[in-house]
Amino acid sequence: MDYQKLKQEIDSGPLAAECVGKTDTEIAELLNAMTGQMVQTRFITARTILAELPDAANILDKLDAVAANIPSVKWAMRYLIGETGIDIGHPGTRQQIEALQTAGVLTADEATGLLNMAVFPASRTEIIGLGAVSAGDVSRAQRGPY
Repeated sequence: MDYQKLKQEIDSGPLAAECVGKTDTEIAELLNAMTGQMVQTRFITARTILAELPDAANILDKLDAVAANIPSVKWAMRYLIGETGIDIGHPGTRQQIEALQTAGVLTADEATGLLNMAVFPASRTEIIGLGAVSAGDVSRAQRGPY
């Protein structure tokens, strides 16, 4: 646990005002509450897209149509159709989807739908890379030693 980072979060993070006057347990609960969102690793296939997005077939048809001219899409399609899938949360994948929107291959709604497939509820501590914290972690961060 990075106690200095936790102390900084308690003292000056977006929930700092809510932490004032709270017990260590209450602060831990506040920081661990799933009130935010973050992009996470998620491997998806064409079946996942078909199951979750309203215009999925159209999206897949568009990707298939440009695959011959865009090598990264060609390779991604091979994984989308297979069992392995692609990591929709990976920064490179996300950049490619944004580039396809910019190029007019995908609409804003289609690109957003794909990108949102990797967005999940997260706690404040997960968002800053600490994972779950306990009341003991909060106590140690607040009072040391660390």
